[in-house]
Amino acid sequence: MKNFDFALKEVRHLARLARLRLSPFEEKQFLKDLNAILKYISKIQEVDTEKIEPLTYFESQKNIFREDVEMKMDYDLNLLIANAPFYDAKKRHFKVHPVFGK
Repeated sequence: MKNFDFALKEVRHLARLARLRLSPFEEKQFLKDLNAILKYISKIQEVDTEKIEPLTYFESQKNIFREDVEMKMDYDLNLLIANAPFYDAKKRHFKVHPVFGK
């Protein structure tokens, strides 16, 4: 990464893009902060990572989800059918109105 310093012009441009109104003091402070960040990034770029494998996860991979447990539904089918607007007893399924047209 080449050594790049922000100028006040770039700070004003970024502030305009972010719709920020900055005072002259704030512009100078952002300029100082952004240049410090860029300096730090350029320092990180100097680290030799040639022999380091790309990192997919920063933590050891493990399943953080609970085990699948089969749920037993305790319901009365006749009560469900009685409350259903359309039930096809021959095919044994509920009918619903189309959602996305015909």
